[in-house]
Amino acid sequence: MSEAKKPICVEKILVSLDNSKHSLAALLAAVQFARHFDADLKGIFVEDTTLLSLAEMPFRQEVGEYTAIVREISTDGMTRSIFVQSRRVIRTFQKIINQSELTGDFSILRGKVSEAIQKASEECDLLILGKSGTNPLSQRRLGSTAIALVQNPQIPILLVEKENRIDNQYLSYLMILN
Repeated sequence: MSEAKKPICVEKILVSLDNSKHSLAALLAAVQFARHFDADLKGIFVEDTTLLSLAEMPFRQEVGEYTAIVREISTDGMTRSIFVQSRRVIRTFQKIINQSELTGDFSILRGKVSEAIQKASEECDLLILGKSGTNPLSQRRLGSTAIALVQNPQIPILLVEKENRIDNQYLSYLMILN
């Protein structure tokens, strides 16, 4: 068989999750792929150490996204916020996995997001993630994590956009970046 016509063999799928709508779409796509390929599913959430280090900076203030109110950022508050976000992501992952009758495991990693995802993907055959994260300013274009990961992919990557579904009829024919 020529290199161009080899079938895609997927035994383990990694889906990187946050609280974004793109991330939820990625999880739903990962479930479809796991069913189609009879693959194991692994979900991850990365506690962003870069974000945590910002809370230690001397200027640590933020302006509310909708209120424009300036408030102090504390390391404890940032840690709590990330913890709450991770718990929400875990509940969503477990709920969707249980509804789909698949088995999957979930890990919380800590580090720089793109590096942690890259390292976790070394054990997998396919990486699925949302095209952008929770930043409302970058929802129309690729997020920084997606950009970092597609520049030097180690495994095939599928970027999923919110509200887009993968049609089962075309699932086998999808082109995956490699």
